[in-house]
Order: sequence, then C-alpha cells, then structure tokens
Amino acid sequence: MYAIHAEKGVLIWQTDVGKRIRESPAVANGTIFLGNKDKHIYALDIASGRVKWRQATDCEYFSSPTVYFDKVLIKGRKVKWGGSEHRLYALDAVNGSILWKYEGAYAWWDNLLSPPAVLTLPEVTPDNKLKAYVLYPLSETSIDLINIYTSKSEGKILD
Repeated sequence: MYAIHAEKGVLIWQTDVGKRIRESPAVANGTIFLGNKDKHIYALDIASGRVKWRQATDCEYFSSPTVYFDKVLIKGRKVKWGGSEHRLYALDAVNGSILWKYEGAYAWWDNLLSPPAVLTLPEVTPDNKLKAYVLYPLSETSIDLINIYTSKSEGKILD
C-alpha cells in the first residue's frame, strides 16, 4: 500500500500488506481498512501507514469494506474445490476483533455490501427483470425497513 502526495506526486509512506489488494479500501477516523488475498483484514494509520491491527480469516477475496460507527463490515469469499463460500464479517474498528461472522454460499452475495449501503438484495421480477432493494442503517443495530430504496427494473436477465 502506498500513500502519495496528491499535489507533489512524492511518496509519503509505503506499507507491506502481503498479497494483492483487489478492491478499494475504506477510510474512516484516520484509519484505512482493507482486505487482501493473504486472508487478512488490515487497519492502517492514514498518516504513517503503520499497521494498527491485522485480523486473520479463511477468505481469499474481499469486497470493499463499509465502516459503520465502530464496526467494519466486509464480505469475504473462500475458494473451495467445486465452488466458493461467502462470509460477512463485522469487526471492531479499533482493535480488529471479529464481533460476528455470517456464513452463506449464495451468488447474490456479490453485491451484498456496497458502501455506504449496508445491504443490497436483488430480485428477479415476474417479467424477468432485475430489481435491487437497498437497505441503509438507522443505528448500529437496526436497518431502515420503512425507507427501502429500489432500482429501476430495466434490462432483462434472461431471454
């Protein structure tokens, strides 16, 4: 991971975070959060690049994280022979401890976590179109089930 001065183009800091990073990191409260192919989720100090914490998982691929209050939400994918398994992690943003982990194996998880929304649920309508429902948080422990945002159902999924 590199931090480069936006105006001068010079290197500010460089930190080795193992293998390749596939998705965009999240930034909140002076910390950069990311997951990478070495099966770890990292928190880096934005000013120095120092690793604040590193949490081991069994996943090789991660979504871009969402930081919500004092939690980091990130979806991971574990590649197995014959398919893959998906997990949704909630970590303590300060110390990296895993608060909870939800395991599943559904293809719709690919868009489960897209910042700043917490949950995106797709649906194929009776007329063969895709519609997505986006749920936003009200607090640390509740999701807004009254104001659910939906996408336009344009474009056929199947012929």
